[in-house]
Amino acid sequence: MSNNLVVIKSFPSGLRLILDETADFEDILRELGKKCSDGRAFFGNTTMAISIEGRKLSEVEEIRVLETIHINCNLNVICIIDHDEDMNYKYIKAIKSMEKKFSESAGDATPGNNFFRGSLTDGEQLEVDYPIVILGDINPGCSVISTGSIIVLGGLYGEAVIKNSLDEENNEVIDYDNLPKGDIKPFIIALEMAPESMTIGDIVYKPAVKPKWGIKHKIAPQVAFPKGKKMVIETVSKSVLETVYAL
Repeated sequence: MSNNLVVIKSFPSGLRLILDETADFEDILRELGKKCSDGRAFFGNTTMAISIEGRKLSEVEEIRVLETIHINCNLNVICIIDHDEDMNYKYIKAIKSMEKKFSESAGDATPGNNFFRGSLTDGEQLEVDYPIVILGDINPGCSVISTGSIIVLGGLYGEAVIKNSLDEENNEVIDYDNLPKGDIKPFIIALEMAPESMTIGDIVYKPAVKPKWGIKHKIAPQVAFPKGKKMVIETVSKSVLETVYAL
């Protein structure tokens, strides 16, 4: 059997799996498992996205690919993206820009502390005084509370809260809707957004219909941000991101 049924290449924030179009799928899984096992030390315990190219997979086959990776190495796959879609590159570029600016403007936060690696489970609550990037899921019954923007590189199924911040000069609550030009408007972004609730300042959002939780393996990031007295939720695009953040 050829050892080129699966070719693994890297791209920013992720891995490309290039699969042989004609080979038996079980043979592909066996080779993928072997390459993941052989590269266990190389991959380490990291979180990233993957793209699958070369052949069209069903949802069941995608899940089996994820299971094979999980069983044979410590790589945490947060989503499968369509590598050919230009939107994915814009999203990754935007996330990297946000990460860089978070590290530059985190105030008292130690560099690297802006990132929480792992999922919140069993009612866990994470509270910080700076913008935060969650490399995992916020599960039902769990919450993240921050004084800055919240990025979830996974699913938001619990609660996300951005608390009111004070203007240190006049000790007044910052009016997010009337920020000076160029200032950052706080936002909540997630690869899959199905929250129990979201709060930004005094604006509270609760879905009219109880969300149905369950990871969607195709990336469909959404962003929530204040507009007037309401919270707006939109699918991520470059123009939307530019509305809430200076890229």
